[in-house]
Amino acid sequence: MTPSLTVLMAVYNGEAFLEASVRSILQQSHGDFRFLVIDDASTDATGSLLLKVSDPRLEVVRLSKNVGQTAALNLGFRRATTPWIARMDADDVSARDRLARQMEAVCQNPALDCVGTGVWEFQTDPQKPEAVIIRPQNHEEIWEAELLGNGLIHGSLLLRREAVLSLGGYNEAYRYASDRELFLRFLRSFKAMNLPKPLVGLRRHGAQDSFSIQAAQEYLRVYREAIARGGFKPWETARLKRSLAYSFLFRAQCRWQRREPLGVLQDWGKALGTSAPTALRHGLGKLAKRSPLPERFLEPFREKRLGTRRHSSPTGRLKDLLSLAEVLEEIRRRFPDPAVEAIDWLHLKHPLTLKQKALLREDGTPRHPRGRPLWVFQAAALFGYAFYLTGRLAQMKLAHGAALRGLRRKPFDLVLKTWRFHPDGMPGQEDFYFGDLGSRLQRAGVGVLRLFGNPAGRPWEGPCRRAASNVAELPEWCLIPLTAPFGFAWKAWRASVRVRAGAAAETDPWVRRCLEQAQADCLRPEFLPVALYAALGEEIAKTWHPRMLLTLYEGHAWEKCLWSGFRRKAEGAQVAGYQHTVLLPHQMELLKPSVSASSNGKPDLVLCLGERTSRMLAPSHPEASRISFGTFRQLPDGKQGVASPERRTVLVLPEGHRDEALLLFSCALEAARVLTDHRFLLRSHPVLPFKKVRGALKAEGLRLPNVEISSSERIEEDFKRSSVVLYRGSSAVMYAVTYGLKPIYLHQEGQEVLDPLFELVPWRERVDSPGLFGERLRAHAAAGLSGQVRDEWAQAQAYVKDYLAPVTPDSIHRLMETVGKEDAFPCTV
Repeated sequence: MTPSLTVLMAVYNGEAFLEASVRSILQQSHGDFRFLVIDDASTDATGSLLLKVSDPRLEVVRLSKNVGQTAALNLGFRRATTPWIARMDADDVSARDRLARQMEAVCQNPALDCVGTGVWEFQTDPQKPEAVIIRPQNHEEIWEAELLGNGLIHGSLLLRREAVLSLGGYNEAYRYASDRELFLRFLRSFKAMNLPKPLVGLRRHGAQDSFSIQAAQEYLRVYREAIARGGFKPWETARLKRSLAYSFLFRAQCRWQRREPLGVLQDWGKALGTSAPTALRHGLGKLAKRSPLPERFLEPFREKRLGTRRHSSPTGRLKDLLSLAEVLEEIRRRFPDPAVEAIDWLHLKHPLTLKQKALLREDGTPRHPRGRPLWVFQAAALFGYAFYLTGRLAQMKLAHGAALRGLRRKPFDLVLKTWRFHPDGMPGQEDFYFGDLGSRLQRAGVGVLRLFGNPAGRPWEGPCRRAASNVAELPEWCLIPLTAPFGFAWKAWRASVRVRAGAAAETDPWVRRCLEQAQADCLRPEFLPVALYAALGEEIAKTWHPRMLLTLYEGHAWEKCLWSGFRRKAEGAQVAGYQHTVLLPHQMELLKPSVSASSNGKPDLVLCLGERTSRMLAPSHPEASRISFGTFRQLPDGKQGVASPERRTVLVLPEGHRDEALLLFSCALEAARVLTDHRFLLRSHPVLPFKKVRGALKAEGLRLPNVEISSSERIEEDFKRSSVVLYRGSSAVMYAVTYGLKPIYLHQEGQEVLDPLFELVPWRERVDSPGLFGERLRAHAAAGLSGQVRDEWAQAQAYVKDYLAPVTPDSIHRLMETVGKEDAFPCTV
């Protein structure tokens, strides 16, 4: 059988380390491969060493003249005939199971075009690693990191040959930066992932020339040309400019070593003009030590020392989540300040943030303390942002001053904090989260004030028109005092000083790492608006003295800040939280909130989505503090369908994340090639139109006659046509079950659980590859509407009923008992 894999190595004068590198490939546990070595006209003993190898899998091509590594690799890609090419450098080594794990990954996910791995660094002995490097795992995070030069590690890659050749291969105009230039083109059209294990050893030695001034010149060209080509989103262009600034700093250090002070100043000035924060952050940090440039400014071009992973299995991951939750809670307990409470990654919620994932995979090795000049610069930026926010607050008070003055004179029993996605509200809805709760309470004689904010994090510009409701409402920013931004900026600076001192005295390396990150984030401008919710809570309590403050309950930092401010000024009043969505195992802020007396980790009353989530919250929330409340989100027709396996139509239902949509759509397209008797209906999320993902999907798959792009505005129309739903994190799968669709969850190894139906055993299926997905589809279609199928569907309906039960008058009556207005509440409302 012809191998499907070629290991490609280009070598020039590599006799010192070549033998160990070749041996590590020939001893792989996955032995079905060709080993193609391009000898780039070496003048040392490289050729004779290769001649000594008698393995039939080895093919050596010796060039008559030296053409450079880039041209040699292009020759190798053209000469190879296998679908997959694994890269290998002549001075590195591979773990014995490297190729096996990478081939297993592409077999499980045929939509992949590139699989990288983690690596370890060593100098002389591969068995004595000095650092471990783990790159982001999913495609979206890899792309974000690659814009800064940190997405993929070239020597660890397994690449689809046709994908590289379709882009023209490596650009031979580059010798040192050809990999970075290729990745910026590759990741825009093809999908990549990184395995979260170190499977390649990178040797660090003095003969490497990746950090010469010639390399710096090439990095400058790569990022300049990428920016000039355009086609990037604003945030992507901003990251490319940061990389360009890094490149100027890179060249500046090379010039400093060559004793060219004028060139150093010129490059530092160009870095400042390209990305001032990057230049200041990496240029000022070492001035106090009389060094013209910092030692670690080459971070985008050097390998990041992240340490070893702290988990290797789902059970280990959950244990580490619990440990991390304890550490984060301890930090908030030791530093009870709104500036610390406002830091989002100090709260374990859904989804996990990038910093939380980084902390979970690090071994706790602390970073070097940040320099005083950078600290001062961050504080100055924070106070500058506070000045900007003060102007925005003044604008809001001028626009809504009359309405605010009128409402200040009215009494309100309940203040409801929600989000408004549009100045007119959501079409056909009074409130996206709370439905018509405000109106129903208002009719019952309960005074309700609705405060709304902008989920995009910006205040409304201009007047906001009222939604179709008799409930009094205001933009929340109208209430925040003008002095609050500067007051909280000052508190943030003081908190940063205290956390910095705590980090210096901490002996536990993992806790110290968290404290150092928290110290820096106290001064991050983006967290200042979150801290202002403490001032909003105080103003609500002082102005209206309501009996209850009702908010969402998702575990976010803004919730804790709002509750904290409200509780400081409202004696005897209660805080209620509406837990309106599915609970997942990693949402520690809800499942295991803080129980210390000074904590604002949980509300006094929890309005649970249903009986199921109420039971999940029982260990940490007493029965008296929980109400099985229900949901306001119901499908327009209020009907349910009938399970119909004979339809053989698959509805693909992603959330509004590009990486998830590509994963689901690619899996469906691979299955559509084989299952010609099934129809595949690709439905995009409203925030992610299909045109944004079409370019990354294989065109031939989209042209298949059994593939259709959904054009229905109402999702229930697609439900009525389908028999199966392929999904990951979308909660719309609950409604799909009521229409009789069989849910099939697409799992990714090493990722946290995203399945809203993760506790459902019957009816639901779980797959990890298009092949297994196809088998499940065939089995479901063959079973038909048998008695067993009916029974499983009935159990699934009973399961989702807990999540989809509507809010009843009895639920609202129980809420009013807590507010103290049950006598005025008619049970018929």
